[in-house]
Amino acid sequence: MIAALKLPGHITRAAVLAAAALLATSCAASVNTGPLGKGGTSGGICQPVRPGNVVSWGQTDLFNTGSSDAIIESVSLVQPQHVRLIAAYVVPITGLLDYGDWNGPPQRVPHQAGVQWARHTRARGAHVPPRHGLPHADLVAVLKPTARVAEALALRVRYREAGTQYVMQTNFRLVFLWGGLNACPSNWLRKYPG
Repeated sequence: MIAALKLPGHITRAAVLAAAALLATSCAASVNTGPLGKGGTSGGICQPVRPGNVVSWGQTDLFNTGSSDAIIESVSLVQPQHVRLIAAYVVPITGLLDYGDWNGPPQRVPHQAGVQWARHTRARGAHVPPRHGLPHADLVAVLKPTARVAEALALRVRYREAGTQYVMQTNFRLVFLWGGLNACPSNWLRKYPG
């Protein structure tokens, strides 16, 4: 139970309205309206993975079109089923190729020119500077499927830029199937509709 302050009516109402407005602006983050973009290309992928292994998913571009650094506060999975987010990193990209997605833990990718793995940082607390052109960063999420079929609707990135909190949610569904190269059937989207 909240105790009421004994203040004149107009002050109490004004204080309550001001507190409500402050709470609404500090808690409500706009989805896919901030300077890191609208969540990228729509689609999905089915990726085979050996039981017990992880996948390093680095297909999320971070282009900061704002005027100051975007500071990542958290990375999470949206509606995960039998998959865990083990770690997330920000990797500077200076070339035409992105990090990509790989079975196994994250690592330097020797044949991906411009992928600056040596300069990677943990995603939480990472600063993504404003960029207006080719250089950008990739979010690399390390994902561990824990069952024969594992999936997540998207990745969600909470961040701040110029004092405002935003949420970027990818538009890319992830499905992981235990097995070898042929684990994902051509009709995977119909077979695993999510």
